[in-house]
Amino acid sequence: MNYKIIKHIPNTLSISRILLSLLFTLVLYDTLTHNKTLLIPIIFFIIIIITDIADGNIARRTGNVTQKGTNLDVLADIMFMTLAYIPLIIIKTIPLWFLIFNILFFIEFIVTSKYMMKYSKTGDVITYDFTGKYTGILAICIPLIIMVLYNTTLIKTITILLIIITVIGGVTSVISRIHYCYKLTS
Repeated sequence: MNYKIIKHIPNTLSISRILLSLLFTLVLYDTLTHNKTLLIPIIFFIIIIITDIADGNIARRTGNVTQKGTNLDVLADIMFMTLAYIPLIIIKTIPLWFLIFNILFFIEFIVTSKYMMKYSKTGDVITYDFTGKYTGILAICIPLIIMVLYNTTLIKTITILLIIITVIGGVTSVISRIHYCYKLTS
């Protein structure tokens, strides 16, 4: 395959993830409000996650990791999470404040990453912390977990538990990243 084509694949996948996220939101809302089977939204979710994994892997394997691609990937993640939460908020499965919390969590990640890049000796494109990475993954996977458990008696309990775990992980990550930024400049 031509290198010029290959180098555009990661960003094309990120852009397609944003478009798929819009479709996913519409399909999920229609499914939840009309009591349809959740198979189609679950398939959309899986495709979106595969494109998320693939764009980074392809960029790293082809040596095509760029700031633009990294920013586009984070934007696609934020867009997907935000759009996926909207139908869940409308049907009152998750509270609006939880979406706002997760958006702020992603914004903090972007801000502290830029700060770390500026003051770090390694010059990494984006710096991940263990807690933040897995909290972000959980935040993105919450819609899938809710879809799988939607018509069960466990849905409310599991959703509350997921929200608590995500908030604790998010706050822990924010404190850790801010502390690390402080140590970089002291």
